Amino acid sequence: MFQDVKKGIFMNGHDTGEPSRVTSTYHDMVNSTASHDVRPSKNGLLWYSGSTASATGSMKLVQVDENGDFVRVHNTSATKEEEIGGFLLQQNVAGHPVAVFRFPPRTRLQPGHSATVWSNNSLNGAHDPPTHYLWKQLDKWGTGPECTTILCRPNGQAI
Repeated sequence: MFQDVKKGIFMNGHDTGEPSRVTSTYHDMVNSTASHDVRPSKNGLLWYSGSTASATGSMKLVQVDENGDFVRVHNTSATKEEEIGGFLLQQNVAGHPVAVFRFPPRTRLQPGHSATVWSNNSLNGAHDPPTHYLWKQLDKWGTGPECTTILCRPNGQAI
């Protein structure tokens, strides 16, 4: 069953076998207000732009690669190092989790820095914590309108 869900996430439903080129969606949850545009950059990567006001800190989900190679989070603080150990990157399809990555305990992210979680099939993926993680158990991150990606605190609260 998971393979069928997984295939549905990464394929556009046609017999061509080509990956979907549809963008992903980012949702702010509890205690947040947001205005976001999702647009491709010159190099084909998706950037979430806009502003988010959140009572949950300075960590933001900023990028989901349209090819499913990586997801990137960013510490927007100019001065405060963030403890992200135990934070979760979660992808849902139809409201059900299909992929969950947990940052290792005691992981800290410097002010203004990003952490990228690479899928196993990414050609550029590297494992160099705390800024780069290679998730060997995930072939590709999900993309498409049916797939949502959220960043959560260790207690499951969405950021």
